[in-house]
Amino acid sequence: MIEPVLVPFKAEHWMTFVHFAQPYQQEFRAALHKENGGPAFTAVLDNNVVACAGIIIHHKGMGYAWSIFEKNLIENKRLMVWVTRTVGRILPDIKRSLALHRIEMIVDAEEAKHHRWAEKLGFSQENGRARMFTPDKHDVLRYEMVDK
Repeated sequence: MIEPVLVPFKAEHWMTFVHFAQPYQQEFRAALHKENGGPAFTAVLDNNVVACAGIIIHHKGMGYAWSIFEKNLIENKRLMVWVTRTVGRILPDIKRSLALHRIEMIVDAEEAKHHRWAEKLGFSQENGRARMFTPDKHDVLRYEMVDK
């Protein structure tokens, strides 16, 4: 079976996940911020973008982890294992090379699979829920990875 290829993230990769009903210019600005904000990668399989992930550097020692997946990626166990292992191998190197002592991540409060993924990567859930956090008013839970 063909393995995905990891390539540097570009804003146009993010845009493959955007529906035209969404505010396109706003989404593209967000994608450019992710492209220029810190290290980021895209997983490509058969010339199709299947996942993107990265870290936006907020300030010295602190980053914000983000990711976006092809709609059915979590249901594809083999591909999801590859993505999880790949991110799991890269994340400590990014953390060490950029001297990050804290990385934050938010996860949709209703998406248990996404919570498990964050925890597999080594993130711990912080207390509390951020209500109506996303543009479409979803609640999120905050996760952190901090030096001990």
